Amino acid sequence: MKTVLTGATGFIGLRLVELLQRLEPDDELVLLVRDRPRAEKLFPRTFFPRVAVVDYTSDRLGPWQSALEGCNRVVNLTGESIASQSWTKRRKRELQQSRVLTTQVLVEALREVRATPQVMVSGSAIGYYGTAAQKEFDDYSFAGDDFLAELCQQWEAAAAPVQELGTRLVLLRTGIVLGDGGGYWLGSYRYFRQGSAAFSAADGSGSLGSTAKTWPY
Repeated sequence: MKTVLTGATGFIGLRLVELLQRLEPDDELVLLVRDRPRAEKLFPRTFFPRVAVVDYTSDRLGPWQSALEGCNRVVNLTGESIASQSWTKRRKRELQQSRVLTTQVLVEALREVRATPQVMVSGSAIGYYGTAAQKEFDDYSFAGDDFLAELCQQWEAAAAPVQELGTRLVLLRTGIVLGDGGGYWLGSYRYFRQGSAAFSAADGSGSLGSTAKTWPY
């Protein structure tokens, strides 16, 4: 089994590579990366003998396309961090291009391989549904109309044409990502330390903002 993965050096990608290495030690795992030295440091051959790191130009086709030949699965997790910076006009363009354009290029590359993969898992997020204080969402809910909702719709639409190749498409609408060493908690920890959230010393409870915020689970 051969799996090609984008976004391997991100928080979710790191854990996925580790998991696949442990559960499928004899399978081939190809990482398409923009920063090869960093990826090779994160995944040294000594501990990841079946992992191959390939230089990747996410915004255009290139020699990396050959890595897609013979793959059974593609996992597309590329995308700049949503929460790491303020959403200026420039940052919004970066968020859009790092998801939509890169996915379009990946699908275009798959059109040119001799045998298309059986499945492509492509990133998205629960931002697809927008926000509402008094509403519950499920997989069948309609899309929202704010920036994140429109971004997720564009992201998913960029992946959809892969189905024309006979490849099954799985859209991964992730929620708030929590974990040791990264995700939402790492980015928000400094605000808690600075007192932006008032916590009671007695029982550890407290509030953040108006206390009327909704959280997915």
